[in-house]
Amino acid sequence: MNRISTSLSVVSLFLVALLPQASIAQTVESPLDQLDRIISDTSLDRTGVSPWHLRLSFSLFNLKGKHQEDGTIEEWWVSPGRSRIVIASPSYNSTVPGPSESPGHYDREAYLTNQLLTEVVHPVPNFGRLDGWDLRSSQRSVGNVNLSCIGVSRANLYGGVPQSELCSERDSGIFRVEYGTALLTVTRNNSVRFMDKSLALDNAIAYGGQVAIQGHVDTLEAYDPAQSPVTLTTAPSSAISLPSAVVAGHILTHEQPVYPPGAKMAHIAGTVVLCATISKEGKITFLDVVTSPDQSLSKSAMDAIRNWTYTPYLLNGEPTKVETTITTNYNFNH
Repeated sequence: MNRISTSLSVVSLFLVALLPQASIAQTVESPLDQLDRIISDTSLDRTGVSPWHLRLSFSLFNLKGKHQEDGTIEEWWVSPGRSRIVIASPSYNSTVPGPSESPGHYDREAYLTNQLLTEVVHPVPNFGRLDGWDLRSSQRSVGNVNLSCIGVSRANLYGGVPQSELCSERDSGIFRVEYGTALLTVTRNNSVRFMDKSLALDNAIAYGGQVAIQGHVDTLEAYDPAQSPVTLTTAPSSAISLPSAVVAGHILTHEQPVYPPGAKMAHIAGTVVLCATISKEGKITFLDVVTSPDQSLSKSAMDAIRNWTYTPYLLNGEPTKVETTITTNYNFNH
């Protein structure tokens, strides 16, 4: 419960009034029906959706929660596997398709900007097949906002604590908040209907109650490739973004991080969240710190986790590169 309690203050800051939308009929949904409805209602990148173009501006914050820089993300989407993405900021620039696709660039800035775009166009995590997952409904309130939540968990991970909680407004059914195991809280505000989908114009991603990145959709419009052609990808992305709980089930070998003696003596504790790229062969190729209470804990986690190995993640039967987060807890009482 500490994870959720810590996050509520951040959620309270960003849960603001929505633009008017029609309420859904008040029917009793099963957890699976609720999850399916959220996915269908918020995914802009699914087969059958008409081409679109969006541009969002973002503000990135450093590990201490201080404003670091501003940038923009722009996407032209035609169909699954056919889009163009341009990210521009002082520390990270990427164009897909473009030269940055190979060998690739992956660090905290890259992870957070791509995560922000994903939260806008496909906000529900990719759990894959739900076999072995437990779905449970719950109710909660944040300020004057009443939420209906669905928890997604695996009994053999994290003591059965939900790896993700997806919360919608109880009256309207609009998806508003996600809580994740990696100290993650994502808030969605000022939702509008676009392409018959619910899209939040304002999104904020926080770790451990501290905002890491926030963005606002400046442009949102239908896109006609014939009128304004752009160079598109011709194949699906070379990497798939997965929740940490999914990837944890593929750990093959892992070295336990060593608690730095100086940090332990100084009673420095907390959680380190790393973003990682895992190759098709199951080896970590990129690793960076997303949030951490102390530099020595960051180094300890990096030194150990960079040597972890995984069984390859299969997508349609083929080994696939994965982007994810890895969490390490340091508690000097244990």
